[in-house]
Amino acid sequence: MRERTLAPKTTGDWRVGLAPGEVLVTETGSGLFTQIMLDDTHAVTADEPKARGGDDLGPSPYGLLLMSLGACTAMTLRLHADRKQWPM
Repeated sequence: MRERTLAPKTTGDWRVGLAPGEVLVTETGSGLFTQIMLDDTHAVTADEPKARGGDDLGPSPYGLLLMSLGACTAMTLRLHADRKQWPM
């Protein structure tokens, strides 16, 4: 894996040269649990709630997992409904 540097900018512009299908997850340094997750076009923050020692700057890993499963399910249902011409 090639070495990358990750420098936060106030604009939220993260440029790390990731290829499509490649991701990078790294600590932000701003909190105990705060992470930034990057792909080739998006940046998402994850954190833990304040009650668990985090800064609550983003969803918890568990919350992210539930959201991703929900999105996958909804997109799959939309795909099948469109193919079968079911009204939604």
